Amino acid sequence: MDPNTVIKAIKEGEPGVFESLYDHYRPEFLAWAKKKFVATPGDIEDVWQETMLDFYEGVLSGKISIIKYKLKTYLFAIGKNKLRKIYRSKPPVIWIDAVLNILIKNKQFIETNYDDVMEENKENLQKAMEKLSDRCRELLVQRYYHGKSISELKDLFQYGSVNAVSVTLFNCLKKLREFFKSKK
Repeated sequence: MDPNTVIKAIKEGEPGVFESLYDHYRPEFLAWAKKKFVATPGDIEDVWQETMLDFYEGVLSGKISIIKYKLKTYLFAIGKNKLRKIYRSKPPVIWIDAVLNILIKNKQFIETNYDDVMEENKENLQKAMEKLSDRCRELLVQRYYHGKSISELKDLFQYGSVNAVSVTLFNCLKKLREFFKSKK
């Protein structure tokens, strides 16, 4: 696809041009971003939509009138910058131990169903969770059991920013790790 032909077609309102462009590069962008960035599939999908909307609005407003590169390169660069911005806003979390795996794999812990092989891990996790503050415990449950996003947690717990939520989550998980390290 010639970028300048696409720009002209979008400006002239040719039907289906934008939609076909969106659909054409979407699978490749999602696969590429998944390999290159630590982001949720939802974040990657959102970034693709924002990228395409920015491109479309830029064309219509006249901010984008000529592209000297391949259209794919141009769109992926916009998406890359958006993904980097998301990545920079979240503090890096390195999972040294299996706490996250226990939370995700043993969702029964929340329902107090202890009838499986991982009973000792569940008991240890329950003890560790009981040592956390109510807010910390509920934050972890909402994030890793109910799958709430950082933005949803911000609203649910009335935090001032997503960064505050990320830092609090990091500190809660740090306390869990310390508990498990002391058990060893």
